[in-house]
Amino acid sequence: MLTWALVNTVLSLLALGFALLNQGAPHRLRFHVCFLALVCWLVPWSQVPQLLPNLATFDFGFQIWQAEQQLIASTANATQVPLIVIDTRNVPLANDVTLLHVPLLVLAALLLSGLALFGWNVLQHHWRLRALQRTARDASGYWRQYGIETAVPILLQNSIGGAFSSGVLNPVIWVHDDLATTQELPTLLRHELTHIQQHDNWYLLVITLVEKLLWWNPMAWYLGQQSRHLQELSCDERCRDHNADYPAELAQLMLTNLGISRSVAPEPSLFSANIFNKPNLNIQRLKVLQRSHQMKPRHIVSAVATALLAFTTVGLVTAQPESE
Repeated sequence: MLTWALVNTVLSLLALGFALLNQGAPHRLRFHVCFLALVCWLVPWSQVPQLLPNLATFDFGFQIWQAEQQLIASTANATQVPLIVIDTRNVPLANDVTLLHVPLLVLAALLLSGLALFGWNVLQHHWRLRALQRTARDASGYWRQYGIETAVPILLQNSIGGAFSSGVLNPVIWVHDDLATTQELPTLLRHELTHIQQHDNWYLLVITLVEKLLWWNPMAWYLGQQSRHLQELSCDERCRDHNADYPAELAQLMLTNLGISRSVAPEPSLFSANIFNKPNLNIQRLKVLQRSHQMKPRHIVSAVATALLAFTTVGLVTAQPESE
C-alpha cells in the first residue's frame, strides 16, 4: 500500500507539473498526460515485481521496495498477538488478523464503496437519458442539410440547456430546442461530433470510474477535473483548426444560451460534456482560443523528460532485489 500511494503521488505530481509548465502545448497532449496519471492509480505497483519476475533491477543505492518489505516483516513480527484477546480456538481466521491487515481492509472497503457509487451514477445517467428520450424529437436531417456525412442521431429536447453527446457504443447528440434555430447550429453539431470522433465519452467513463473508486483521494479528484477541462479545450482547439470563425461562433452560442439558461440550465453530467460549462470556464475557453498551441521541440523534450522521470520512479520503487 505504501508503494502504491508513493508511486501514484509522484506520477500525479509529474503530470500536473507537465500540464502547468507546458500551457502552450497542444491541449490533447496535456490531456493524455493527466489521463494516464489518473489511470495509474488503478495499477497495484507493489505487485509489479511478482507480475514481472524478470524485471531489471535498478541499483540506485537505496530501494524503497526493500524498505517496505522490511517494514512489513518487522510489523508482522511485532504483531503476532491478536488484537482482541479472547478465546479464538473456534475462530481460526481471527489469529491471522493483525495490525498489518487493517489498512488493506480499510482500502478494500473504500474501493467497494466507490464501486457502488459508480454503479449508482451509471444508473442515474441511464434513467435521465431514458426520460429525455420519451419527449425528444429526431433531427438527424440536419446532417444532410449542412453537408456533414455521419450516422450519429440528433435528438432535440427542452429539459437540459446547451448540447451534449452521450453513449459509448451508440453515441447520440442532444440539442436544446432553442439552439436548433440559431445560425451557429452547424458549429455546435461539429463540436459534439468532434467529441465523438475523439472517443471522449470513453475517456469520461474511465475518468468517472477512477474518481468514484478513489472518492476519498483529493489527488485523483483534481487530476480528473484537469482531464475533463483539458478534454474540452482540446475539442475547441480541433474545431478552431477546421474553422477559423469558430471562436466568434462559440461566443455567439454562449450568448444565445444565456437566455435559455435562465429557465433551463445545462445539467452537469459525469459521463458527457456539455458544450457550455460554468461562466468562468466559458470565458477561459474563449481566451484560450485566441492563442495558438502548436507542438514545439521543447514540448517534446518536456514530455520525454516527464516519461523518463516516471519510469525512474516506478523502477526505484518497484524493482525487486537481486536474488542471492
